[in-house]
Amino acid sequence: MPCALDSRTRVLIADDEGAVRSVLQDFLSDCFDCVTVDCAERALSLLREEQFPVVISDIEMSGMTGLQLVPQVLRWAPDTQVILVSGSQDIEHVIEALRVGAFDYITKPFDLRELDATMQRAVEHYDLRTAKRRYEDQLRELVEQRTAALDGALNSLEGA
Repeated sequence: MPCALDSRTRVLIADDEGAVRSVLQDFLSDCFDCVTVDCAERALSLLREEQFPVVISDIEMSGMTGLQLVPQVLRWAPDTQVILVSGSQDIEHVIEALRVGAFDYITKPFDLRELDATMQRAVEHYDLRTAKRRYEDQLRELVEQRTAALDGALNSLEGA
């Protein structure tokens, strides 16, 4: 896969099927720094310790499902983009995935061009969200500084 991104984005892959984890890691490892886990609980544990701009998770896993994982990921790391994968093409799964906040939904077997395009969009979306958050933080800081300066000027005028 040709890498359109400048740096190796970290991707967390959660799937209880080792073969699926291997296929995803093999395909994505040229452009992405992939970490794999076999369950949603391990994914959450890693997300609490490290930053992953993109998470790819199977919907159907033993224990916590991918649909249950999405809101927890977004609560912990709101800018992270979660892509859910499933062998089911049931439209209800797609709707539910998007309703709980997934960035996208991909069906198995994977169309590697679709996966590549989805990954590129997810990283771009993550980059835009983090840039927006940085801009908002800088703007908030600037407003606080200007407000403090105006308060100081007002106090000086009142004291005169």
